[in-house]
Order: sequence, then C-alpha cells, then structure tokens
Amino acid sequence: MRRIEISVLLLLIILITPALSLEADIFKAVHQGDIDLVRELIKKDPACVNARGEYQRTPLIQAALDNRTDIFKLLLEEGSDFTLGNLEGMRPLHFVVFRGNLELTRLLLGRGAKVDHNENVSGMSPLHIAVRTGDTEMMELLIGKNADPTLKNKRGNDALMLGVLNNQPEAVSLLIARGAALNSRSRDGSTPLITAAVNGHMESVQMLIDGGADVNIRNQRGNTAAHAAQREGHKRIVERLIKAGAPRPTWTFPVMKGDFLGQEKPGLTPRIFAPGVVSTEKRELNAVFSPDGDEFYFTVTLPSGRWVIQVMKRIEDTWQKPITAGFSGVYSDVDMCMSHDGLRMFYSSNRPLEAGGKPKDIDIWCVTRDKPGAEWSIPTNPGPPVNSPGSEFYPSLTRQGHLYLQTEREEIFGAKDIYRSVYKNGKFEEPENLGQGVNSQYFEGDAMISPNEDFLILSVNKPGGLGEGDLYISFRRKDGSWAEGIHMGPDINTPAHENCPMLTHDGRYLFYTSANDIYWVEAGIIEKFRAVR
Repeated sequence: MRRIEISVLLLLIILITPALSLEADIFKAVHQGDIDLVRELIKKDPACVNARGEYQRTPLIQAALDNRTDIFKLLLEEGSDFTLGNLEGMRPLHFVVFRGNLELTRLLLGRGAKVDHNENVSGMSPLHIAVRTGDTEMMELLIGKNADPTLKNKRGNDALMLGVLNNQPEAVSLLIARGAALNSRSRDGSTPLITAAVNGHMESVQMLIDGGADVNIRNQRGNTAAHAAQREGHKRIVERLIKAGAPRPTWTFPVMKGDFLGQEKPGLTPRIFAPGVVSTEKRELNAVFSPDGDEFYFTVTLPSGRWVIQVMKRIEDTWQKPITAGFSGVYSDVDMCMSHDGLRMFYSSNRPLEAGGKPKDIDIWCVTRDKPGAEWSIPTNPGPPVNSPGSEFYPSLTRQGHLYLQTEREEIFGAKDIYRSVYKNGKFEEPENLGQGVNSQYFEGDAMISPNEDFLILSVNKPGGLGEGDLYISFRRKDGSWAEGIHMGPDINTPAHENCPMLTHDGRYLFYTSANDIYWVEAGIIEKFRAVR
C-alpha cells in the first residue's frame, strides 16, 4: 500500500473513532441509568439517539429493556425513532410491555406506535407478550387501544391460546370477557379447550366451557378435548367435558412392535413421528434412539415451562408407555445426546451443582452406565471448560467423542454461537468458536454434528427464513473451516419453528422438531444439499 493511501486510512480511522466511541458510550450510560451522561452524549452527537448496538438494539430499546423510564422519555424527546426494531424486528413497545411499564406503553401508543405490530421473527404482538407474562392490567390497556385478540403469531397461536398454553387463568378469563374467539384453531387444529384439557388446566377448561366453547370439535389428529384429556389421565377434566355434552372417550395405549416404535417409514418426505403417543397436542422436542434401537428418549414441555426427558423401552419387541427417565423429572432437563457406544448421555439442565441447592443456569450434564440398557448413573457436571458462568445447550457428539455445543463466550458473533470442544486424553479441551459460515450476528442453536464431523445441521433465526427458526446445513471444508449454511428448504422448514435435529446412530433417519411435534425423514435428503454446496 502506498504512503498516501496509508495516510488517508489513518485519517478516516481518526475521524470515525470518536463517533464509534460515542455510540458505545450511550448504550453503557443507558444501561447504568446515568441520565446526565446520556444527555451530554446526545449534546455532543444528536445522531447517537438512533445508534445501533448489540443485536441491532437502539438506545431506546436498551432503555426499555433496563426499564429506565426517565432515560426512555429523554431519548424520545431527543428524536429517538420508536419504529426501529432490533435484529429480530422487536420494537420498543414490545419491550416496555414485557417490563410491564404502563406509563411508557401509554406514551408510545399516544405517539402513534402500532398496537398490533407483529412483523418480527416470532410474529409476537405486544398483546401476546402481555398474555405470556400474565399482566392483565397491561392487557386491559392494549385491548382498550384496540389490540386484536385474534391476531396469531408465527406458531399459529392467538392471545387466548397463549393464555391457555402458559397457564394464565386470569388472562384467559379477561380475554373471554373481551370477546376472544373461543373456538380458534392452532396450527394442528386444536382449540383452546383441547389445549387446556391436554395440559390438565382445569380452571381454564371450566372458564372455556362456561363461555360457550364447543366441546366436540376435533383437531387434525382426530381428537376432541375429552379424548386428549383421557389419554393424559386427567379424569376430572374428562368428567367435566362429559357433563358439558362430550361423549365418553375410549383410548388405549397402542401395541407397537418393531424398529422405530413400529412406525411407517417416512422416505424422503418428512412424516410426523408416532402421532398420539410421542407427538401429541403437548409440546415435544428432541428425539434420541439408543444405538441398539431398544430405547427412545424425547422431551416434553410441561405447562409450567419445565422440560422433562421421557423414555420408551422395547421389551420382547413391544414398546412400553413413555415414563420419565430416571435422571430427570425434578429439574428442567432437555437436549440429550447419546455416545456411539450407548454408555454415556449428555444433556442440558438447570440442576444445582450441590444436592438440595437452588436451580441455576443451564449447564451440560452427563450420565453413564456399564452396558446398553442398564440404568443410568447419578448425573455429574463436567465443569469447566465445557460449562461456563453462562448457559450451555444442545450437546452433540462425534464418533471420536468431540463435543459440539451452543454457548456464549468472549469471541461470540451473535446472541448464541456454536462451539467445538476436543476430547483428548480423557477430558474436554477449551471450546473453540466454529467461526463464520456457521456463526453470525444472528441466533444459532441446536447444532447436530455428524458422526464423522463432515456436516452440521443447526437451527438459525435470521431474515430470509420461513419461520421463527429454520434448519440449515453446513459442510466442513478440507481445511477444517465451515461453508456457509444452506437452507434446507420448504420440505423441512415451515412458517413454524424447526429445531432439535438428530441423526439415528445407524445413519438412516434424520429426526427434528417442528411446531412442537417430532418429525423424521430419510437421511438421504442430506445428499441433495451436499451436491449443491
């Protein structure tokens, strides 16, 4: 480079650096609640009120997140644009609603903020957020400003369905009183009554029946509320539905024999896996078969939001009912993977480090056994460097025992990144960021590594996808770097959320989660993406 070019470059750096410093300083000042410093920084550079920070947040969004009411008002007075969203399209109104700040909500709505704005990756409106948090006072305010209770998010759920799913009976009562659609349908055709029944929410069931909900509507699985409640063992709810006019249901656990729960094989077109047994009206994710094919593990999200790992075992070629895995059920447990010899299982959990302690952030834990099919040991925590002060999710193992995981470290590119920890001499080494190609400024998670480390399938939440999170596949180059991820197309991805990919140990099938159900497809579908990489 010639000397004059170097001089010009240095001059540009000198000119740009103060502006960049001011932008960083205003986020720090907002976060710390230093309104005098915020005012001073704006005086120096008025444009910094609309600066972009981490995850494309504006100072106004940061003030909403930190619930800094006075600073939020100052930023608005100084020209901060309340229509600017973060990387996911969430606007300041979403965040002040989340924090339950009625004063700022009124202020934004008075200035013309869109009460039903849901042009974001999850399709969540401010009312949806208020329902999720159970803030009925906020709900009253939003509905009074003509928020639409029938508006649906990307998962196909309206406000009433979210109230039922999150077991918010006060929200359900308010929405019914405000004219919510009692028989609205979710993506699988379930009504709020079916959803309340399957999750055992007796109070919501009663309110929906009293409000006039139809007790005999069937969803796409052919189930009424009474069928779903009977299958889940909610006897009181079944009797209440019968009293309201539902026929008495009959359901028995099906006899399932053979490999993969005896299910019809999917071919290259994905099929829902074990409908009515594994994939139900509840929220299921993860799918792990043991290498010998005699155990199947999956996760169920309880109404409280807690994750529980379930297991089904094949005894004399007959599959038994799902039960809670011996190492799960007390804390929130999810995202399991099994070693290729079937003797180790890693999973994520908020289990406390010491018995009797309080649940902590999510760490990776491990259980072991002496032989396939035996009971698992008491869980142990691998500690650092695998686990950190932050949360770790979705462990995935190579045939050699190297560990891939989702975590947040110093060299992070976005919200969460994918890392690799080499297993050497009986221990895991410091995890390394996989770098660009896999990781970006967006959200990457649920990364499944192939046994030979030649490809990686992960869930990515970024613009250009079909829904809240789509599956992408990235192939490893000869130099060890990773190629840009390829979207796995509409055969796999939908407007719903796709995540939790997992290959069977024989390499024949790819399992994944879509819209809270488990799907499977022949692993041969991967080859068409290998051909175009």
